[in-house]
Amino acid sequence: MQETITILNNLFDIISLDSSYTERYIYIIFISLFSSILFLFLFKLTSNQLKIKHNKDLILGNILQMRIYKDKLFLLILSIINIFKHNLLYIKQTIIPFIVICIPLIILTVQVNNRTGYTPLGREESFIIRAELDANAANIHLSDYLDGIYCQTSLGIHLETPPLRIPSERAVFWRARVVEAVEDGVAYIRVGVHGNDQMIKKEVITNAGHKRFSPVKSKWSLWSGVVNNAEGFLPNDAFIKSISIQYKRARYNFFIWSLDSLVLYLVLTLVFAFSLKSLFKVVI
Repeated sequence: MQETITILNNLFDIISLDSSYTERYIYIIFISLFSSILFLFLFKLTSNQLKIKHNKDLILGNILQMRIYKDKLFLLILSIINIFKHNLLYIKQTIIPFIVICIPLIILTVQVNNRTGYTPLGREESFIIRAELDANAANIHLSDYLDGIYCQTSLGIHLETPPLRIPSERAVFWRARVVEAVEDGVAYIRVGVHGNDQMIKKEVITNAGHKRFSPVKSKWSLWSGVVNNAEGFLPNDAFIKSISIQYKRARYNFFIWSLDSLVLYLVLTLVFAFSLKSLFKVVI
């Protein structure tokens, strides 16, 4: 499974543009267009188009009947019952196609989020580092590890606070600041424990030149594998379950609105899908 995710990341890296605002916007448009075509194809392939069209026509017919015979109570009640019935039949016909579509939708949404969802940290910008210990890891004594944990930073990153330990959350926090952007835009932090040689590394992105990054790096699990896979995964024997840093969500202009990247992706996908459904002869 991890190999599959690595292949997917590498595949989307090939079609990714650079990371300026305009290029990110173009990437969202491109993936939205691709998604709409893919979803239309899957919907048509997995649905009974004739039954969907039949139920939609009957719903429309009963709505028209209500307008024509609005003075006849019996026909009004009959039309309302029929509209409700055929709506249920329509939903029944679309459940399986939408479930099928959800699988690629999740994959594509995560890939879009990895590349356009966050903004790199700017110079003099502060951020929070959070490291959560893994209580299930072998030979882990939480109290000893919490007391002995420390954080190292690369050039360009300065720790502003000592570690804040919260035993109830099995977590340690630091506040750090970007003092200068490094040449390739990729600084890093390392978290370790005194008396243990293992060090956990997490990238810190400080300019727009890096295509794919995520606030969280964690051990492999089904959830983290699907959602937090931009930077790979921590070793299974690591004393840390996850390490995260705080990025701001990216915003994109869409007419008079400023939208989150995922909202923009979903909106554009819907717009493209409804615009192209006639071309691909798909009844939705």
